[in-house]
Amino acid sequence: MRKAKRILSIFVAVCMVFAMTAVVFAKETAASSMSPDYNQRGSIVVEILSTDTKKAIPGGKMTLYKVAAAVPADGDNIFRLTEDFAGSGVSLDRISESDAGAKELASVLETYVNHQKLAGEAVTVDDNGRAEWKDLELGLYLIVNTAAAEGYAPINSFLITVPRYLNESYVYDVTANPKAETANEAAANPPIQRRRFREENFLRRVSFGGRCQSWQLPECCFLCSGGIGDDVWEKIKMCTNKKGIIPMFIGLLLIVAALILVLYNLWDGKRAQEASDGIVAQLDKAIPDGEPGLPVYGVSGEELSAIEIDGYNYIGILEIPSLSLRLPVMENWDYERLKISSCRYSGSYCTEDMVICAHNYAKHFGSIKWMNMGDDVYFVTVEGKVYHYQVNNMETIEPSEIGEMIDNTENDWNLTLFTCNADGQTRCAVRCVKIQ
Repeated sequence: MRKAKRILSIFVAVCMVFAMTAVVFAKETAASSMSPDYNQRGSIVVEILSTDTKKAIPGGKMTLYKVAAAVPADGDNIFRLTEDFAGSGVSLDRISESDAGAKELASVLETYVNHQKLAGEAVTVDDNGRAEWKDLELGLYLIVNTAAAEGYAPINSFLITVPRYLNESYVYDVTANPKAETANEAAANPPIQRRRFREENFLRRVSFGGRCQSWQLPECCFLCSGGIGDDVWEKIKMCTNKKGIIPMFIGLLLIVAALILVLYNLWDGKRAQEASDGIVAQLDKAIPDGEPGLPVYGVSGEELSAIEIDGYNYIGILEIPSLSLRLPVMENWDYERLKISSCRYSGSYCTEDMVICAHNYAKHFGSIKWMNMGDDVYFVTVEGKVYHYQVNNMETIEPSEIGEMIDNTENDWNLTLFTCNADGQTRCAVRCVKIQ
């Protein structure tokens, strides 16, 4: 048991050295129970300070969005996505301490808010640089700087929980102290651009209240505070004694392995994008210009006309304007073909029951979960005929439910696009109807 605790402590300590999140801390005192009072209400205060003068910054607007409700489940404390965020596709059963965790998750959720045009609770920052929300239910909240103060750059969005767990007690009145740069500072010091990591590759659970919990974000970090805090130094010192060298080495190996996996996923996604773009360029040259409704010759439900490129047959191009996607479609599928492009899984555009699958690479089908009802989808055959569809349903389907994926006996869809969800355990299916 002591060895296991030592390994966990080492892993957390090393992760904190590499992590970067918003500094969120709590004021006042709360009950010391290991479980929060779910009938209790809380509050959030955001106090905005200038990075150069350290003084309060009045003006601007902050908007609060309730991402998930805190609920008890089998003796545990978990988050459950609200109705507004149920379609976001994010997983809250594992929240990372790393920069590719809390900060990335906040960025993903902000993108979802803007795409869905969600309405939050906006508050104008007062003369003391404060924005406050009272009488809040327990849960996970996203705070977005929807209007920056005059002369200052916008503050990065961040996540915050109500309550916080500090000093073996729950705190229901929570305060955050984000810092804002002047517009001149922001222009002179542009942020380092980092590749966006898919959340499924880095989300993990963190220790909360002595147990493995899923609804607490880290208290502090190394990079955002400018150095390593005293508490982190103490943990590192504890890990560097003779007995702690081996578990520390194991922890470092785990981090390196995770980093290698993330880099491979990024490389693989980039490779797939370049392969698809090259094939689309060749198809654009080979496919004649056509108009919707032109007759197509030599095409049947059994044998689809195709163009051979690099040993593979392609039956057309799939276009999704709302996602800025143009992908080649192979006539058949297997896992090797999916590494190159999207593939016909079953059916045909002639029989109006075609199912197309693709990996969830960022530039393949990774973003179809963000599509809205009524979004346009086009399929251009190799003869130049254009089929126009619109999204009319979104479904989550188990991997074993192949019949449900391809069954169109009720004729309630004419085209289906599907890929793996972030958890890898279910499939996201986008159903489309043909527009005459």
